[in-house]
Amino acid sequence: MLRTERKCKNPECESVIEHFENPKKLFCNASCKNRFHYLSDSEKNHEVYEFEKALKTNYELAIHFFKQNIFEVDAKVAKELGFKRNVYMGIKQFSPSEKLYHSLKRIKDIFFLYDIEKDLILFYQYNDAN
Repeated sequence: MLRTERKCKNPECESVIEHFENPKKLFCNASCKNRFHYLSDSEKNHEVYEFEKALKTNYELAIHFFKQNIFEVDAKVAKELGFKRNVYMGIKQFSPSEKLYHSLKRIKDIFFLYDIEKDLILFYQYNDAN
């Protein structure tokens, strides 16, 4: 019985599957199978991947600023470096006075505040004692 020629289902590979015992074999090797499923999953969850990537970039930049003891950064400079101030994990609100309150945006263990008047991003490391 002559077997039909079958190509790998991975769009980046598409090589011919030469020796297959199982007629249901779709990929030439395990790495092609993993890559195919990664690509199909990344298409479905594109927004989630982009958010996580931006969150990671924000955290790495904040850590970089902390290591250099920089706690106030010009918003334009931070944006040029890749910091996105609308990407964060959560908000912690506190009131330093009765008329005023601040919203600190959290990225893991680092918080930041965008000062509109001065166009600055202020970084904090906040430890909750509760």
